[in-house]
Formats: sequence, C-alpha cells, structure tokens
Amino acid sequence: MGPETSRPKVLLGMSGGVDSSVAVHILNERGFDVTGLMLVTGSVSPDSVERARSAASRFGITLIIKDMSDEFDQLVVNPFIAAYAAGLTPNPCVMCNPRFKFRCLKETADACGIDRIATGHFAKMVHTGAGAFVAMGASPKNDQSYFLYALPAEIRRRTVFPLGDMGKDRVKELAEQLGLGFSGVRSSQEACFLKGGLKEWLSERMPGMLVPGPAYDIATGGFVGTHSGSLGLTLGQRKGHGVARGERAYIAGIDHSLNAIYLGDKEDCLVSEVTAGKPVLGKATMRELEGGMELTVRTRSSMVPVKAEVRVEEGMLLARTHEPVWAPASGQSLVCYDEDTIACGSVISEQKSPPCGGPYITR
Repeated sequence: MGPETSRPKVLLGMSGGVDSSVAVHILNERGFDVTGLMLVTGSVSPDSVERARSAASRFGITLIIKDMSDEFDQLVVNPFIAAYAAGLTPNPCVMCNPRFKFRCLKETADACGIDRIATGHFAKMVHTGAGAFVAMGASPKNDQSYFLYALPAEIRRRTVFPLGDMGKDRVKELAEQLGLGFSGVRSSQEACFLKGGLKEWLSERMPGMLVPGPAYDIATGGFVGTHSGSLGLTLGQRKGHGVARGERAYIAGIDHSLNAIYLGDKEDCLVSEVTAGKPVLGKATMRELEGGMELTVRTRSSMVPVKAEVRVEEGMLLARTHEPVWAPASGQSLVCYDEDTIACGSVISEQKSPPCGGPYITR
C-alpha cells in the first residue's frame, strides 16, 4: 500500500450565509482539507455566527472565529464615511475585499500554514502563464467579479472560487439537499454595516452635513427648488432628493462645493467617456493600455458590460464607450474585461460627454 497523499489545504471565509456554507461542501468534494474563518464585525449577528458554527460542524471542519470589529471600522467603515464626506459614492465591497477580507484570510492562512484561500463569491479565477486573474462567474445574474478587480496578484494566485460555475438558485438547491437550514434566511446586502437608510446612517455619523441647498435645471441653469441635502445623493438618482417638479427628475450633476444639485431627464444622465484613477492591472499590461485596447466595461456592478476603447492617458484610466452608459458616479469603479476576464480597473474620478449640452458636474 502506497503512502497516503495529503489533501491540499484551503482557508475559506465564512459568513454564516448560504453561499459560504455550500462552498464548504464543494471544496470537500474537490478534495480540499477545509478550515473556516469567520471575521466578526459590528454588523455580524449572533445568528450568523451560530449558522457558521452549524455548517462547520455539519461538514466536520475547524472554524476559526476572530473579532475584527475595530479593524473593519478602520479599514472599511471610516473610509466609506470619509468618501461620502468628500462628495464621492464609494462601493463598500470593492473597498472591503482587498483591504480587509482577503488580507485577513491571507494573514490567517500564513499563520496556519495554509497555502490556498477561498470565498463564496460568484466569480472564477483564470490561471495563465502570465498569472492568475479574476473572471466572471457562470451566472450573469449573480456574477460578483466587479467587486474583486482590486485583488493584488499575490492574493489572486492563492484564491479559489468554488461557486464560480453555478448561480444562486443552484446554491440554494444544494443547501436544501444538504439540509443546511437556510430557508427564510435573507441574503446579505452590499453594504453589510448599514442599518436603515443610507442618508440617515450618514447623517448620524456626520451631524451638520445634511444641509438643504439649491437645485437647478441642468439644461437651463434655472433654479427649480431646494433639495434636502446632497450628502448621500448620487448621480442618476430619481427619488430622495426632495425636489418635486411634477415630472420625473434625475440627478444629472452634483456640485458639493456649492451644495447644489442639477436635475434633468434620463438622457442627461448618459455619458460616453469615463475617467478613473491609476489602473489596477489584471490580465492587461500597462503597455497594452497605453496603446489602447478594445474591451468591455462596467461602471456599476449590476450593468451589462458594454464595448469601449480603453487606454491609459497621463497615468489615468480612460474609457470611451461605444454606447452611452448610465450615470457613472465618482467613487464607484470602472472595471474592464477582456472577454470574461478582468483586464484592469480603477475608481472613477470624473465623467464627460453629457448630451443636451448640460454641465455634468461631480466636484
């Protein structure tokens, strides 16, 4: 009888949700020796911790539980608040994954002598001779690759996404077949730490910043009313600005220096040129981007990617889309794909080319 072959070890981030619980099963089936890691923050409920413990027990794996509340506030929540105070519309998951979640997974895996790390994201990891790159999950409806573009190469090399070949419906089916007891448990929201509405949550943490101000028509520049406070508002928003015009009015521009918003029609929220910061490289090289590439892009996590010419000019990532895109907001991310694989991405800094000649302002 030959020597026993040891199974590859993987550290799986667990949240007490259905996705990471089913991920344990998938990794076990693929022959991994799984250890779970649950990062407890101020937004994690005792029920979530118990569900994670239950899943770990069900599959016979070790679960490490760490209280990371202070680190989460420092690395995610406080920068999220600061970004809104600066007039941006930040994406908390894009911020959290490289700064907090995957960093904690890597550090814990290193301490435990575990080479691979995993999460329950709906995405894939593509390995080539040039490295490992995040790619879209098999289910377009559930794909979460947008939130993962900023993972550094060292993290990507070690990461496994066991749910990449399935969608949420299949995960729920497996959970039911495995008797994991998630029926009626709500899926987590994008900003897991938000309690109540965004505007109220921000105003509690930044008292005095929710100040009413002028609203103007973006086409004419004429005064049309008083908004309820620009804090927490974002481009493309139709409700919540507090201005009644008797017709649908979308936020087509925000000037935070004047505490002013500009309202317009749907067409005023469409742009064809998006500028972002220094690119985080995926599959693309800087030389390729400086020469220009035909890629597809997303400026919001839920949008269908659209074709664009993407290049780096003066160190900034610039996308000229073949068709207008809806209200890309400063602080969100421009994520570019070569077919299904992430080529590059960066945080959006400004938008240009509104139709109708109106000023598209986000400063």
